[in-house]
Amino acid sequence: MLAGLEMIRMLQNAAFSIDYKLRTYHYAPKDGGPAGHREHLSASRRVFVRDDATLVVGVRQEENAVQTLNLSFSMNLADVFTVVLSVAGLLTVFVGWWLAITGLFPRLVERCADRLGAAPFKSWLVGLACTLPLVVGLVLLWRTTANPGFRLFSVALVIGSLLLALAGTAGLALRIGRGLAVAADGDEQWRRVRRGGIVLAITYGTVVLLPLTLLAGLGAMVLSAISRSDKAPVAKT
Repeated sequence: MLAGLEMIRMLQNAAFSIDYKLRTYHYAPKDGGPAGHREHLSASRRVFVRDDATLVVGVRQEENAVQTLNLSFSMNLADVFTVVLSVAGLLTVFVGWWLAITGLFPRLVERCADRLGAAPFKSWLVGLACTLPLVVGLVLLWRTTANPGFRLFSVALVIGSLLLALAGTAGLALRIGRGLAVAADGDEQWRRVRRGGIVLAITYGTVVLLPLTLLAGLGAMVLSAISRSDKAPVAKT
């Protein structure tokens, strides 16, 4: 509502023209002055905010005496919606990936959930031990070589590692969903993953939990794969 009131005031101000740039509207003085977005009038001074987020204060009686103050960049309403919707879309992709992994590999997700429930700290340490050499090696090789093929491979390796860590984090979503289970779930595991995934995605707003859970998910995935290979039956000759 406040943004709408401010827009109405700017539309009613005959001294400003409206320019449409990059899907946002910019208000500029028609006299070609340095101001950009909005104008605030007080009893003794006039305040402009330039496009480069520089505040210019000029006294009405002394228009030539202008004081410039450097301020941090201020976001407009379009920027706020862009950030909010981008974050919401990313978290939705996380939940969708967890559901996809649950549908394709339900037993793997169950093993990851059991691992994270039985030894969460061990899973996190294993994930950290797998991630540190990978990151250090990729950084060193990226600096020493300019081969585009290798750089493309390194980017694909990073993306694959992130997807693998998210696949292991599906076990954490299942673990949370088990604690929030209802009678209507029945044997449909994906309902618990969806419920737990939504809760887990909301907690990612703290930012700190995102890398911690990714490391734990990667460790749970590695431990689950190792335990499955150890329990695999040996073929008789």
